[in-house]
Amino acid sequence: MKVTDIERIVVDVPFTPRQQEITTQSVSTVYNWSILELCRVTTDTGHMGWGETVIHYTYGRVTDESVNRVLGSSPAELMNDDSLGAGLQMALFDVVGKILEVPVYELLGAKVRDHPPISWWSIDASPENWAAEAEDAVEYGYTSFKNKPRPWWDIVNQVD
Repeated sequence: MKVTDIERIVVDVPFTPRQQEITTQSVSTVYNWSILELCRVTTDTGHMGWGETVIHYTYGRVTDESVNRVLGSSPAELMNDDSLGAGLQMALFDVVGKILEVPVYELLGAKVRDHPPISWWSIDASPENWAAEAEDAVEYGYTSFKNKPRPWWDIVNQVD
């Protein structure tokens, strides 16, 4: 089996209106974390695998050089190469799992849980904005909230 095609698709998944406002007021530079690159890998067997990268945040960007290294190669031989970029590496794991008809966790090790936790997310914000974000999270059915306390806010006030 060989990789015959790699497509890189840039998408912008917008934040909620409040989160967009919070990010423009933040000291952090997360305003562009909504821009993702999706990688779709296709093999000569017709199998497709998908991966994604937050391109303005991670060290693991997919480069043209990485794409050229993978094209024509076996995805199983390259899936553990951390230098390829996160989205491309994820796509290789995904396509190998599909070819073998096993979940990706079996390629990585033992199963850890039956259902992955999904959390609401927000960056550093005022206590009032975090409270409103937490209310939204509950309204949408989330049971956990990942937030980013920062020293330029009163951390005790943020979580109180």
